[in-house]
Amino acid sequence: MSSKSDPFILIREAGTASEYHDLSTEEIIARLEEWKEFCDFDVVDAEEDSVTLKFKKLPEDLESFAEEIYDFAPDVVDQEFGTFDDIDDEDEDSEDMHELADDVASDDPDFGLKVLINSLRRDKKLQLWWE
Repeated sequence: MSSKSDPFILIREAGTASEYHDLSTEEIIARLEEWKEFCDFDVVDAEEDSVTLKFKKLPEDLESFAEEIYDFAPDVVDQEFGTFDDIDDEDEDSEDMHELADDVASDDPDFGLKVLINSLRRDKKLQLWWE
């Protein structure tokens, strides 16, 4: 089956799921199918515990979408975008990370969600993962 006839073939082949978050492959696909109603993306990579999306069209309401992402895959915010205030300036990616967080106050309670929104706007890419 090709990705044109099944846009989620990479997820099926990888068996992407999360025991910790009690998400099966089919539940992950069902959520992504719901997202297809208000945005357009391709699945560009899938592993047993992660999925990478490349957006052709972002949702109009990115704030609500970021909250939806957090609800679905909290590690995206808790372990990536929400930890930017701990950036190691020696890290080669630190300049990129600082750029994403530049307009967000480090004490903002929605820091991680706002940096995620900046990343979506700039990169039009999202890696979801579940540990």
